[in-house]
Amino acid sequence: MLLHHGTEEQRREFLPRLASGEWLAATAISERDVGSSFSGMASTARREEKDYILDGEKVHINDAAEAQAINFFALAPRGLTVFLVDPPPPGSGSWWKMDPMGLRASRFTLSAG
Repeated sequence: MLLHHGTEEQRREFLPRLASGEWLAATAISERDVGSSFSGMASTARREEKDYILDGEKVHINDAAEAQAINFFALAPRGLTVFLVDPPPPGSGSWWKMDPMGLRASRFTLSAG
C-alpha cells in the first residue's frame, strides 16, 4: 500500500524500516459484531481541513502492541480506505495477549476493547 499509494515522505520513513524488520506494522480490520467483513464495517473516516477523523473500534489486531505503524481500515466518502496511523500510546485502551489460531505466523495476537 505504501509503495503504490503512500507519499514520498511516507515511503522514505516507513519502507526501509518495515522491509528490514526494524519496524512492524499491524492491520486493524476486525470489528465487534462483524469480524473482518468489509461490507459490515462500521468504522468511518471524515475529512476536516487537511486531516481525517477516524471513528470506530477495532478488535483482534495482530501485533498491535509491538507495531510502529497500523493500517486502519475505515469507510470514507469515496469508499473503503486504509489509513496509516501511529499506534496508541502505552496505557491507552485495553490490550491483552491471546492464543492465536491457525499457523501462528504472528508472534502473538492482541485485542483492543
